[in-house]
Amino acid sequence: MNKSWFLLSLVTIGTTAQANIIIDDFSTGNYSYNTTVDTYTSQTGITAIAPTRYVAHDFVANPNARPIRTEVAGGKLFISTGVNVNAKLNFNYMASLKNSVPAQGSGLLGLSSFNAASPAIDISSESAFKFDYENNDQNNTMIYVYAWNSDFTAFNASAGYSVAAGNGSLTIPYSAVFTTVNPNSIGMLGFGVLAPTSNDITLTSVAAVPEPASMIALGAGLLALARRRRSK
Repeated sequence: MNKSWFLLSLVTIGTTAQANIIIDDFSTGNYSYNTTVDTYTSQTGITAIAPTRYVAHDFVANPNARPIRTEVAGGKLFISTGVNVNAKLNFNYMASLKNSVPAQGSGLLGLSSFNAASPAIDISSESAFKFDYENNDQNNTMIYVYAWNSDFTAFNASAGYSVAAGNGSLTIPYSAVFTTVNPNSIGMLGFGVLAPTSNDITLTSVAAVPEPASMIALGAGLLALARRRRSK
């Protein structure tokens, strides 16, 4: 093999050496949920970072009794809110709901309703969360990430990050989330979507990934190595 091509190929290999950890690619756990008051639903046996997904529809304001609709289908999470709805949606991943807790119901569940992931979720090999999205209709849509430790005694959360309208991706670094919770020992991991003005958005993937800056540095280092080798 030509040495130059070999060294340049190391750049590509190196920049993809750390495989992303899928939080949820929405390929399993299909559901459709449409409500006009605070309610929750859940899906079990899913292929995600943990076997259960909890979905909460939280109305901050709903003067016209319009719905929040969420749906997982075709590898996508669809979020739609009605006219004049100010909504907060939460998606938690853990082992399961407690045996006495219905899979779906009115109101929102507290921490005592969940069983922590076992073994604990470990995403310590990565350094950021990445959200791929489509059809975000407003620039004031926001996403945040949160986590509890393995025994639910510590909780960390990021601030809300604005999502640009249209299609794209949003990256939230671990440094914005984790302070007292260790990313190698998470009992429940989640993210929230703030939809203050009847926002609609579709998520196609949520993953733990290397931060872009670290990948650029790695690629630059390998390119420098290739140049040195080629000059010899």
